[in-house]
Amino acid sequence: GMKSIEYARRVLTRHGRATEGAVELVTRKDHLFRSNNEFSFYVGIEGLVHRLRDDGVKVAVVSGGSRARLLSGRSGELLKQVDVVVTGDELSQGKPAPEGYQKAAQALRVLPEQCLVVENAPLGIQSAKNAGMTCIGVCSTLSQAHLQSADKIVADHTELVQLLSEEVV
Repeated sequence: GMKSIEYARRVLTRHGRATEGAVELVTRKDHLFRSNNEFSFYVGIEGLVHRLRDDGVKVAVVSGGSRARLLSGRSGELLKQVDVVVTGDELSQGKPAPEGYQKAAQALRVLPEQCLVVENAPLGIQSAKNAGMTCIGVCSTLSQAHLQSADKIVADHTELVQLLSEEVV
């Protein structure tokens, strides 16, 4: 949940290094990540986003990652299809603070209680709940035991797609 720049400063301090190098460290990390990773969507997510948009549902993405990293490559193409993208480099606080989700709701012009958040991490779930939103936890990287504070938990993205497709119809 800590912003990358804050984490970089903490690591540099811990190792007795000057914190002025934090920006360069984060920039290098983002470059290495983009250079060495190929992004792919979970099965059914691209179709779900298009279906939701076609049905008039507003869609936002709230990520702790940087805008440059998030919008690069294939992910950037899908994110052009959503209404709002909020990234960590636009926020004063990372998750579990509610700021990212609050900013998304404001940009969508909807009340927090009208929002449904999909999260796969405890800090993200806590962030959504702190913003007053309903949250579905997806067991993509962590087990159900780690996502207990979500309002509903699904086993994987296939179950998520099925659930949201039924809800929208």
